[in-house]
Amino acid sequence: MKHSFRAKKSAIVISLLLVLMMVLSLAIPKLTKAAAGSTPPHTKLLTDNHDGTYTLSLDVVGESERKPNPVNVTVILDHSGSMDTRTGGYGSQTRMAAAQNAVNNLARSLFNYNTT
Repeated sequence: MKHSFRAKKSAIVISLLLVLMMVLSLAIPKLTKAAAGSTPPHTKLLTDNHDGTYTLSLDVVGESERKPNPVNVTVILDHSGSMDTRTGGYGSQTRMAAAQNAVNNLARSLFNYNTT
């Protein structure tokens, strides 16, 4: 009975971690767009050169850079014995290793977003 409860608990923790990662992966592109702001004021002019070519002029006025708002992210991992269970077949990683890889990937994604 205890083993079954631990397995369910671990599955729930891993599922919640994956949901968190999916939500953040969907939110980051929206945050990027929001940080970039709306379309800046601009004018476009297309002039026919009467020789089969055209001249395109584009004037854009806007801020050179906007900084994203900092956020705090907390990740909580289950550290019970069930996290030593392998995730799949032969040679698979433990649940803890899979969770650590997921958190490291999340951290790299957030870091890359913060430095671009």
